[in-house]
Amino acid sequence: MPTQVARTAKSATESERRVLVLSGSKGGCGKSTICRNVLVAAKQAGLSAIGIDMDRQATLTKWAERRQHARVAVPECVSVDVFPARVTGWEDALSDATSADLIVVDTAPSVEEHMASVLALCRAATLTVVPTGSTDDDLDSVIPWMKTLLAGGIRAEFVLNKVNARTRSFTAATARLNKAGRICPVNIPQLEDIHMPNGRGFVPLDFDRAKAIEPLDAVWTYLRREVGL
Repeated sequence: MPTQVARTAKSATESERRVLVLSGSKGGCGKSTICRNVLVAAKQAGLSAIGIDMDRQATLTKWAERRQHARVAVPECVSVDVFPARVTGWEDALSDATSADLIVVDTAPSVEEHMASVLALCRAATLTVVPTGSTDDDLDSVIPWMKTLLAGGIRAEFVLNKVNARTRSFTAATARLNKAGRICPVNIPQLEDIHMPNGRGFVPLDFDRAKAIEPLDAVWTYLRREVGL
């Protein structure tokens, strides 16, 4: 067997690839937000990363298209590749992206429509992230989904998104989530800086002085370590 050699241009075999799946049974909790920021952070770190958009709303795909146009005027921003796919075809989608160090998958909130495929995808992932807000409506949706993932032997964690850590509701939400599964130790606050750049194809990590840089970079650092990169 040939010995492994150092790679000048980072690429990964299927056995080396890391797959991060953003999954949840409720829309608007931040799956696409985390996907695009992780993709940009990974590319800024010198990793090869590919996004796969399995949501029919194509939020991640549309953002990537806007980014491609924006880079004509701002070429110093890292390029991000995103490809659409169906969750029922997840095996082919991952196989086509095997050359990447990191594959980031955005999924639709309607997990019940293709439950078997979603669970199989999450089982094949290195880590499944379940974003959530701190309202009772959010928790009533994501906690049962986390229980389903864990019952299937799937490695999964919550990430709190769009929260105010100073409120009682945040404290109460954290307590409930802790009983259901692991939580990323960094939460994403409710900041305009996070959402405003998306319309132009950017993320806060593209800018030097955005308030959201610190929490988003911390979430990336944590997730990078969790998937072994």
